[in-house]
Amino acid sequence: MTGDGSDEGPMAIGLRYEGPMSSGILTVPDGAKPYHVTAGEEFEAHEDDVETLLSCEGVEPVNEAQVKALLAAQRKAREQAAAEETADDENLPEPWAGYNAMTAPEIVRALSAEDQETRDAVAAYERLYKNRSTVLAAAAPAGG
Repeated sequence: MTGDGSDEGPMAIGLRYEGPMSSGILTVPDGAKPYHVTAGEEFEAHEDDVETLLSCEGVEPVNEAQVKALLAAQRKAREQAAAEETADDENLPEPWAGYNAMTAPEIVRALSAEDQETRDAVAAYERLYKNRSTVLAAAAPAGG
């Protein structure tokens, strides 16, 4: 993926090194290569290394909007991949018939009459598919 969302291959992203050393080598775990940097100079980074490099002291984006867009696209891709993987691993049925048609307040009311096993099923389903905080709170064990 590229920073603009197309599939034309990886992008080189412009970063600038501003110290604290006059020069050095920045490495990224599982990165393709180390980055040789000199204070005050720009360098190009592989798009997959940008987030890690920006966590290093003295590394700043040359084009902040480009980097924000890239990081947002990477975050969205990771979240989608995680959701797809979880859905593949745990294809949970609705906790009860008609659950998906209910609103959060309706589910919260219904949970007041349910046992902990049903509450646990609701919590697992919510975490996987909808993640509504009010439903998760209502499904939590008493005193927890």
